[in-house]
Amino acid sequence: MEKKVYILGGVLLAIVLIVAVLTLYSPSSVPSEVLLTDTDNGNEIAVRKGQSLVISLDSNPTTGYIWELVEQPDEQIL
Repeated sequence: MEKKVYILGGVLLAIVLIVAVLTLYSPSSVPSEVLLTDTDNGNEIAVRKGQSLVISLDSNPTTGYIWELVEQPDEQIL
């Protein structure tokens, strides 16, 4: 009877660990986009395959300063 209790306890522990790992690393826990603002300046970020990188910077066109894309990014990098 003691062996059955140890085996059952081990199986239950394994199931709990599997559920915990699947919950932590499920695709739904990864946001679909990574948003960067001026507060992220100088920080390193990680973007996973399938995620979008969105850069949002304030501008004030009335002062003559606006953000422009200087050149198109390399499609192979993105």
